[in-house]
This record gives sequence, structure tokens and C-alpha cells, in this order.
Amino acid sequence: MEQDILKIIEYGIMAPSVDNNQPWYFKTDKKSIYVYLDEDRKKTGEFLHTENALDLICLGALLENIKIASSHLGYLPEIINFPDKKYKNLIARVNLSINKKKASHPFYLFIPQRATNRTRYQNCRINETIKNTTLDIAKQNNANLYWVDDRASIKKIANAASLFDFVLWNNNEKRNDLLKWLRLDEKEAYLTKDGLFLETLGLNKFKKILFNFFAKISRTSILARWIIGINSCFHQRGLIKASSAVLILTMPNASDIDYLKGGQILQNIWLYLTSEKIACQPIAGALYLLMYEFFPEKMGELRPWHRKIAKKCFREFSLNSKISENNALICLLRIGCAEIPKIKSLRRPIKEVISPLKK
Repeated sequence: MEQDILKIIEYGIMAPSVDNNQPWYFKTDKKSIYVYLDEDRKKTGEFLHTENALDLICLGALLENIKIASSHLGYLPEIINFPDKKYKNLIARVNLSINKKKASHPFYLFIPQRATNRTRYQNCRINETIKNTTLDIAKQNNANLYWVDDRASIKKIANAASLFDFVLWNNNEKRNDLLKWLRLDEKEAYLTKDGLFLETLGLNKFKKILFNFFAKISRTSILARWIIGINSCFHQRGLIKASSAVLILTMPNASDIDYLKGGQILQNIWLYLTSEKIACQPIAGALYLLMYEFFPEKMGELRPWHRKIAKKCFREFSLNSKISENNALICLLRIGCAEIPKIKSLRRPIKEVISPLKK
């Protein structure tokens, strides 16, 4: 079982995470996997309904991978969320028992294939079967999935969502958190095996040179922040407009469990779309900009004209989804047809994220 546990964790950490921060570590015994939130790697600068919302979504995706890999390898996984309140960073315990009716899982083979595709998509028609299957996955798990595929609405969402990129580069806290995870140098990327590697951003050679230059001087140059913010905004707008559809995933409530469960549902939908050769890119930031509408006391974090951007973003999204302050906003996902990325985000080796459970 020990080798199987290592394989299960190997597949678990193939889950997506915000800026590829990989906010997890594990402890194991002979029959269980303990999943922890790594305090040193968690995201900062977001509030939502809980301070760890972004990381809980990622950990939910990881738990979905663990569930799939365990089942495929012949185990019955029992996932117990937040099993011990004495350890606030202990997110879940996964108990493994032998499944006498071993059966392969249809998504297992697609876990290594799943990737964030940040390139420009072809505007292909996605058939109704795929659309209805994703809606069913959400419905069966008590989630809300809004599927937007008419061109006028996609254009409005693109205009609103892309504004977050400008706010991102011109808000000190958010910008510094992003820069912490940017890997502009290949040597650094392969040394840390985490973060956003420049080669995975879907930029052409000229744009990579410009992005590299302005990102490096953005800490000290206001002009650089404006330039990279405006360019990122237009770049993101073009990517979303070219999508075949935009999906907005929310949960009916906003507890820690909802964010964790939302991450599992997101991963399940993403793996299904991967199996159908549909490219995906989550655009989480735009949804979190909406939260300023629900928490007006936080508006002080934004400059006056950034507040106008947040309100505009809220208006556009409200036209296409029922979003309220009681919802856990999980993700905005752009989808379409595109070639499989040649370079994927790196992952830290197993030995760096796992340790035996001390008795």
C-alpha cells in the first residue's frame, strides 16, 4: 500500500493552484493520507468569506484527484474534511480501504493531461452533450454552473473580467503577491518547481520580452505598472472574447466546506472537458473583484477609480449569473479549442511535500 499511497499523492499534486503556489503538504500512515494547508505557501491579499478561500479551492481540486486515483488503484477513499479542530491547517484525512470490486476510473488517465491553456482559442462550436454533462456535474453536487456562449455576453464578460488585470498590477498587495510567484527565469523555475513560469503564459516571443522587462521594474516604476497593466488587460480581453464559452461556477453557501467542495467540482468538470479535448483556463481574479460589492468596508483597499471598475465588473456578471454575497465564488472558466500546451507548470517532487505521521 505504501507505493500506492505515493502514487495517489503524485496524482493529487497534479491539481491546479492559484499562480501554481501548491499550498499543500502531506503526512501519511499505513492506511491514511493527511492533507494540510502550507502556511508558508498560501495566497495573500484576498478576503472573500474566509481568508483561505483561494487555497481551499485548490485543495479541493487536489482531493478530487486523490479520490479518482485511489478509486482507480483499487481503494475506497473516505474523505473526512477538517477532521480535528485542534489543527487548523489539517484540511482533510483520507482513509483508504481495499475495494474488492476494483474498477478503473474514466478520469484517471486525464489527470496528467489536464493543463491550464493560456493560448488564444479557436471559436469552435461545443456540442450540447458536453454542455449538458458539465451542467449535470454541477447540479448533482448542488453547485451552480452558468454557461455563457452567446457572443454579445462573452464580449461583455471579457470587457469586465479583463479589468482585474489592470487593478492587479496597480494594487500594491495584489501585485507583490503575484511577483512572489512569477518565475521569469528558466533556471529559477526549474529550481523551485513552482510558480508561474514565463514559458507557460501563452505569450509570443515579443510579448515575453516586454512582459519580462516591465514585470521586473514594476516594483519601483509606476509607469511600468500602468504599461503592463494596460497590456495585460487588452491581452486578457482578447483571449476571453475568442473563447467558445465562459463558465461561472458558484456554490450556494460560502463556508470553508463550500470552497473545498467547489474545488472538487471544478476539477471534475475540468477533467471531463480535458477528456473531450476542450482547452480551459480559469480566471479567478475577476470573480474576486466582485466581492468588493458585497463587502463595502473593504472598498478602502481600492483607489476611487478602481472601485468604479469593481462596480462595472459586478454589473456585467450579474446579467449572466445569480451572484450574491451568500455564494462561494469558485471560478470563471474560459473554454474553447486549442493545441495542447507544449510546456506545463512544474510540480515539486514528492519528497518535498510528504512526511511520515509521527505517533
